[in-house]
Amino acid sequence: MFVALPVDLFLMRRLIGVGPRRVTRELAVPFTASAGMAVTTLFVRESVVGVPALAELVLLVAVGVLSYLVFLLGLDRQFSWGLRGNLRAVTGAFGRSG
Repeated sequence: MFVALPVDLFLMRRLIGVGPRRVTRELAVPFTASAGMAVTTLFVRESVVGVPALAELVLLVAVGVLSYLVFLLGLDRQFSWGLRGNLRAVTGAFGRSG
C-alpha cells in the first residue's frame, strides 16, 4: 500500500490538482482516531479475562465504536473538520418526521 503512495500522490496532483499536504491533512484525523481506537480496544481486550467470546466481541465492538467517536470528535476541535455540524445535521434528520 505505502509503496505506491508516491505514485498516487503524483497522479492526484496531476489529474485533480490535490497536493500531498492536503491529502496528509485530510487523512490525519481519521488515521489518528483509528490509532486511538486500536490502542483503546487492545487495552480493553487485554483487561477482559474469563468472559465468553460472544460477550467479549460485543464489548470490544462497543468500545471500538465509542472510542473512535470520542477521538474523532476530540480531534475535530483541533483540526476544524466540521464533524460536529455534520453530526447535528444527521441526527436532526433522523429526528424529523415526514
